[in-house]
Amino acid sequence: MPNFQHEQIIALEHKLENMRMRIMQLPQNFRKKKSVQQALARITALITALMMMTSTIGEAKAITVEEFIKDSDGIFYLDYNGNVVTKKGGYTDKTIWTTLEDVINSSLRVCSAYEVRTAHHAARDESQYIFFKKDIMKVIDRATYIENWCKENVPEIVADGLTRDEAILTVFNYIIDNYEYDNKAVSNKDKDTLCEEQGGYHMLTTGVGICTSYAKVFRAIIEAIPFNDEYIVDWDLKEEEAKHIPVTLVSCETHIWAAIEDPETEELRHYDLTFADKFSKSIRYLDVVSRYYDSDLETITKDKVHGDPEKLLYYH
Repeated sequence: MPNFQHEQIIALEHKLENMRMRIMQLPQNFRKKKSVQQALARITALITALMMMTSTIGEAKAITVEEFIKDSDGIFYLDYNGNVVTKKGGYTDKTIWTTLEDVINSSLRVCSAYEVRTAHHAARDESQYIFFKKDIMKVIDRATYIENWCKENVPEIVADGLTRDEAILTVFNYIIDNYEYDNKAVSNKDKDTLCEEQGGYHMLTTGVGICTSYAKVFRAIIEAIPFNDEYIVDWDLKEEEAKHIPVTLVSCETHIWAAIEDPETEELRHYDLTFADKFSKSIRYLDVVSRYYDSDLETITKDKVHGDPEKLLYYH
């Protein structure tokens, strides 16, 4: 691509991103209007297309559907149309959806099976399920968008030279300062929106989300940061030289949050951005960030919301 085209595309991408950010800064009740949501969706689609065409840092590589199913323990295969199909064997709904969530967690990291939404019965055998290729490609494309968004934006969020702990705190504060909890979708029990908010894409493109959104955006940004051998942020490192911090998602029956292994104790430290964001903006809850930032398991599970420590699920 000629340089002038490259520069024009980058300029247009930045203009659209600025337009999107201005819309996201408007009052939440205005952003929730259907016409505004449609405008945001169109702008986001254009930004995604431009980011896929060219990037100042490097284009993210979307995985293939074949790569997507490789961790399904043989439960999924591809049919001749490229759809993801379950093998015959009387698998329960729970097994199918749990496997799909595990595959998405392993291969895409920042998306959810809820974004796929529907499993269809095979035409000739109701014990066999089909996930259409277009639905699987939707989550793959969303993961690609998030990866490209991180490549473009995280170097501006997390500066060179920060220590590991400084970088984590910087990301924590960035998210709770720039995104909001979607009280409207929760109070209205808006199932369509709540399913969309199970991944990180919705929060990055609309500015609002729920607990899973916070955890997955946190995961996306933290895992994109390159550290040197001393765990100092270094954006000049080649990818093969960089160290990255993996983020675990921790779940009870009604809530999900993030955790990172302490390199010295090898114990998980817990980061609940949802609770920090919902409460820390009130003077009454000034100490809530310290409670939900870098907490141990005993502290994070003091309340009923975070469940029984013995029954928590961990998605590494």
